[in-house]
Amino acid sequence: MSEGLWTLSERVAACAPRLSPYPLPFSLGRENPQVRRQGASLVGMSEGLRTFSERVAACALRPSPYPLPFSLGRENPQVRRQGASLVGMSEGLRTLSERVAACGLLPSPYPLPEGERENAPLGILPQIGYNGAQEGVSMTPLTWKPYRKSLASDIASLWNRALGEHFPMSAHLLRQNTEGAPSFQPNDSTVVTSQDQVVGYILTKRFHEPHPYLIERLASTGWIEALIVDPAWQRKGLGRDLLAWAVCKLRSGGADKLYLGSGFCHFFPGVPAELPGLRDYFSKAGFRVLGVSHDLRGSLRGFAAPPSALAAVTAVGGSVRPCRAEDIPALIAFLQAEFPGRWHFDTKRFLSLGGNPQEIIILRQGQAVIGFAHVFHWRASYQGPPIYWHKLMGPHYGGLGPIGVAAGMRGKGLGLALLQLALQHVADVGVQDAVIDWTTLTDFYGRVGFTPWKTYIRMEG
Repeated sequence: MSEGLWTLSERVAACAPRLSPYPLPFSLGRENPQVRRQGASLVGMSEGLRTFSERVAACALRPSPYPLPFSLGRENPQVRRQGASLVGMSEGLRTLSERVAACGLLPSPYPLPEGERENAPLGILPQIGYNGAQEGVSMTPLTWKPYRKSLASDIASLWNRALGEHFPMSAHLLRQNTEGAPSFQPNDSTVVTSQDQVVGYILTKRFHEPHPYLIERLASTGWIEALIVDPAWQRKGLGRDLLAWAVCKLRSGGADKLYLGSGFCHFFPGVPAELPGLRDYFSKAGFRVLGVSHDLRGSLRGFAAPPSALAAVTAVGGSVRPCRAEDIPALIAFLQAEFPGRWHFDTKRFLSLGGNPQEIIILRQGQAVIGFAHVFHWRASYQGPPIYWHKLMGPHYGGLGPIGVAAGMRGKGLGLALLQLALQHVADVGVQDAVIDWTTLTDFYGRVGFTPWKTYIRMEG
């Protein structure tokens, strides 16, 4: 079979002592290059040092816990293993791990007990999960499945068990940022359950929308938006296996650049710094730090824009007010000319899905829009990033972002003026506690009393 016709699994299958089927940071023999395959086991490395690929390599015949889009024998369903080749395997009956397991080196992330690793018939092995936390606890069954909306409440409960103290989740926000995200497919996410309780969750994203500016620029970009493991299941390898699944899925789909957070309808713009150990965890998995951003928080009790804000606007013959239906074409034209990427896409999509245009404050000069600011409050039509974590704020919460001014109008004090007037607008509708999300401009926003609240580490893999 020519290389051009082989799927990922077929290529890996043909090479019995392969390291990894995808460019993962956890590859066979990384800690010890002397590790080699011997029969169905690994020699030269202790279990404690084995990475994901090494551990699963030792389990020659496990069925897979999840279906993947790339499959052994997709082009030729009559493939099975015979020696080092593949012949006659039924596509319909074999998951990825079963198909690749027939070649000896890539079963599932579930370890098999000793004695079941050799010569186990495909498709009849019991479902075997991770070891219990205490000595004597038997193996616990796990089920891997794609996302479905009926699981949203259970995933939100898992999230709150793991992260709720810092990032309280609701089923509404979870569904908004998964099902409601552009290009979302259920197989972009994997949910792991144990005895019908959700214990693990990971969400990946790609961008496939027909946007003239973004589609080519993001063609090779993928995002891992969330990786959540139940506290009772942490430090058992489940998070590592979920991450390996996500990296494999994104890489096999053509994503050369992977980011942690920051995708469309993101939960986080990066790795939350207040969650201890995450930066080191992802660094060891091969991700590198690009920078740091912040969510800022400030009080709007008694806030009023200074007279200099209105003076700066009137000096250029401008005005600031909420957007109206008749302003939408001018707003979209401004964004396409000045911010043709994500801000244009997100704002146009927000409005096309029924978002209230009056939640966008515009800076006008004549009939043209020369600046904008998206604002939020507790009655907003959309739960945007500034109010994701509103349960940690007061009852009269709100926020702002993004905000921008036309390049040709900068240097006239209009950015600060628009910021002050937009914040006065949300204060006038009753907002007392506000957030400005995902920014590095702490000095600029510090001029209106906002200080860092949450910090995120931008990481690329």
